[in-house]
Amino acid sequence: MRSKNLISYNQTDLIHEIAADYTGQYDRDDVRNILESYENHIREHLCESADLKKPIVVKLFSGLQISSRFIPEHITNTPFGNNVGVSDKIRVTARTSRHFTRKLNEQAFE
Repeated sequence: MRSKNLISYNQTDLIHEIAADYTGQYDRDDVRNILESYENHIREHLCESADLKKPIVVKLFSGLQISSRFIPEHITNTPFGNNVGVSDKIRVTARTSRHFTRKLNEQAFE
């Protein structure tokens, strides 16, 4: 998404916010380590789709999930009529539920 009015929050911003919520209990390094571990576990589970040759779904939060699907090596046609070999890959998609979107809108417009 390209927009000059886009507001973006990166992982560092979120780490600072979470550490501020738990001042005295967790410092930024603790929160960073937890989030990095969370990210590594998510990535490992999504990569399992290549080994198992089956789709994998990881539910990040209630109503928010990421799924991965293994796509085997295949030949595809280009607009010029050439056949091109495409190597194995994993396709990743994110999905939100209607309930998650509804809760988000309720919180935004309270």
